[in-house]
Amino acid sequence: MPSWSDGRQKPEQRDLDIRGGHVFPLPMNRGWQTWGMVLGWGAYAGWASVLFVLSSQPPQDLVGMTFPHADKVLHFVYFGIGGFLFMAALSCSSQMSARLRILWATFVAVAMGFLDEWHQMFTPGRHGGDFYDFAADVAGGLAGLTSAFLIYEWIKRRFTPIPHSAAPSGD
Repeated sequence: MPSWSDGRQKPEQRDLDIRGGHVFPLPMNRGWQTWGMVLGWGAYAGWASVLFVLSSQPPQDLVGMTFPHADKVLHFVYFGIGGFLFMAALSCSSQMSARLRILWATFVAVAMGFLDEWHQMFTPGRHGGDFYDFAADVAGGLAGLTSAFLIYEWIKRRFTPIPHSAAPSGD
């Protein structure tokens, strides 16, 4: 393989994406993909761990959040982050179809919302089993997973290499 003057290897033609006259070298290294999987699933595991810790504590007064249903907003935002992290990790680490990824992520969002409310039923000082908290959890999870799905699909379409037969010729 040809190399640059500083010793780095030049990307092969199959590793390049030609769009609008620009050439983007793509990271074809499996090591980056492995680290992405580890970081993606690690971030989701961290999110789930923090959720368990927060659900195990008595409710706190929400400093600076005095409007009605502020706790529902927090549920929505926190589960939105979780839905985003789960879909991002799943999309980057599997070859599942888009439909199957959406189904799995939706199932996990609903299951995590249910488990959070169920866990709070056994925590002293917590009420748990609140349908509106569960609804905010699921809505946030769905919003997060949808945004991660759309971003991933956009990136995939934007940076997928064009086959040589479809690449514009220099003539």
